[in-house]
Amino acid sequence: MTGDIPDPWAYVHEIVGTARSSFLWGMRALPQRRRRAIYAVYAFSRVVDNIADQPGAIDAKRRALADWREEVNQLYAGSPRHPLTRALADPVQEFALPQSEFHALIDGMEADAMDSVRMPTLEDLMLYCRRVAGAVGVLCIHIFGLRKEPALQFAVTLGNAFQLTNILRDIKEDAARNRLYIPLEVLQRHAVEPEPLQGLMAQRGFAAACADLASLAQSQYTEAERLIAQLGWWRTRPPVLMKAVYQAGLDRLMARGWTQWEQPARPGRLHQLWLVLRYGFR
Repeated sequence: MTGDIPDPWAYVHEIVGTARSSFLWGMRALPQRRRRAIYAVYAFSRVVDNIADQPGAIDAKRRALADWREEVNQLYAGSPRHPLTRALADPVQEFALPQSEFHALIDGMEADAMDSVRMPTLEDLMLYCRRVAGAVGVLCIHIFGLRKEPALQFAVTLGNAFQLTNILRDIKEDAARNRLYIPLEVLQRHAVEPEPLQGLMAQRGFAAACADLASLAQSQYTEAERLIAQLGWWRTRPPVLMKAVYQAGLDRLMARGWTQWEQPARPGRLHQLWLVLRYGFR
């Protein structure tokens, strides 16, 4: 794998500069070298996520993800070839970033690369959340300088909360891509037929199924609060800022309910900025 952009950080900043992610709000509180490391991890997650989301044959997507898995191996062998993994080389050494977390993230993207996505059980969903969000959380918590428990538990718990919030926010968009992340066992509990997806959201029990998932997300935010109290707010300031934005998004979804799908679910940019200022100077 070779890159066309010779400057690794130009490559990273090009990706970060076009992002409109709540993830990046909390990162602005970091010192520069940690912020650059976080940006490189974020850029990696965006690149592999884009592979899974783009139109195309499954085999081509899987080959592209396999190439990135090999590129991660090359990174940890000391010979990264792509501008993105070259940007990651110093953070990997400085912050002892675990190779297994990059592989876990790619595992999650392989699930999304399929023509259809279904989660049979809640256990399957939580494994998916651990891979696509928890992996990023663990990499970030290393960059924050927190490598021991309960910091790792905090990273996974908050990652679960964020991903569950995203799933609830994007139900309609995911259905259009033939993706359904609400576990089939949860739908069955509320007498919801999962197929066809086009009629899923109109079924009587679907709102209750969404409420179950929202309750699970809320419990993850509550557990994260408990762990923040153990770790100390100042040491966890960037993820606390992210938590404020994502949890506001969940609150907005719960207030909107699970039938008004046309109403915007994201907090507005000004609201996000207000949250960052509020929690940043708490």
